[in-house]
Amino acid sequence: MAEAEAPAAPAAAQEKADDRFDMKVGVTLAIFASVLAVMELGGSYAEFGMNYAQAEKANAFAWYNSKGIKQNLAEGQRDTLASLLAAGVISPGHADATRAYVAELQQTIDRYDLEKEEILRGSKAVGEAGWAQKVDGALGKVKGAKEWEVESDAYGVVMEWFDFANLLLQICLVIGAISLVVRSPASRRYFYGGAVGMGLVGAAIGSYGFLQYLAV
Repeated sequence: MAEAEAPAAPAAAQEKADDRFDMKVGVTLAIFASVLAVMELGGSYAEFGMNYAQAEKANAFAWYNSKGIKQNLAEGQRDTLASLLAAGVISPGHADATRAYVAELQQTIDRYDLEKEEILRGSKAVGEAGWAQKVDGALGKVKGAKEWEVESDAYGVVMEWFDFANLLLQICLVIGAISLVVRSPASRRYFYGGAVGMGLVGAAIGSYGFLQYLAV
């Protein structure tokens, strides 16, 4: 009877070892799955930031173009009146008032130049001397189209880091699942080690992505 029970001992030990290994793999994959969820959340925040910055950039360029249209109209009025003055078409009694209006139009055109530059580059870039456009009744609060463009590009780079991290973490989960299926102890350890390596690299890249996100 003792001889019949002896071979069962190694099999029971192997089964116990397999159970421990399966438990270790399961816990590891659960951890990396949680990390993947966090990275996907970070990627969604970066995508929202990029889309918002792109929308604000489009609004800023539309604002810039509207100022340009108004400036072109003012320039057309100025040039027309200046031509009429030069041709002597306007009567002497109205000439002084017309010249004053032409000067006023020129001031408006110059103001549009400043406003367009501030809308394009932003209040910080042009400096206090270039502040010409009010936002909520205050000067120096314009975030320029170029600034929004830089921010949008920065969020795009952050998204690439998160996408790469997510790819590695997904590969980690697949390789980890394979380690649960194969029966060879050596192969199981090989796939498990590969899964852990992929997961750690993905987590590190995702962490760097979060740092870049906070820096935008």
